[in-house]
Amino acid sequence: MTDTRKGKIVIKTFGVASKSRHDAVYLVTGDEEFVLRQKGTNPFTDNPLAKLEGREVEVTGRISDYIFWVEKWKEVNDE
Repeated sequence: MTDTRKGKIVIKTFGVASKSRHDAVYLVTGDEEFVLRQKGTNPFTDNPLAKLEGREVEVTGRISDYIFWVEKWKEVNDE
């Protein structure tokens, strides 16, 4: 099932107390927070969505627990 959410892109530390600790790209909505990943990318390397840090976006894809697997995205302009 495909989901769509709007929110702000932020970068913060994931897995603070683990060997998986790394900076991750998050989508923060009013009451939800997801790690954003694109299929086929390495979560420990540069995420192409990181360039959108601080911007409002709408993402579409699949949600699996705390991960939002992004299929497409667009920047949202508040007019």
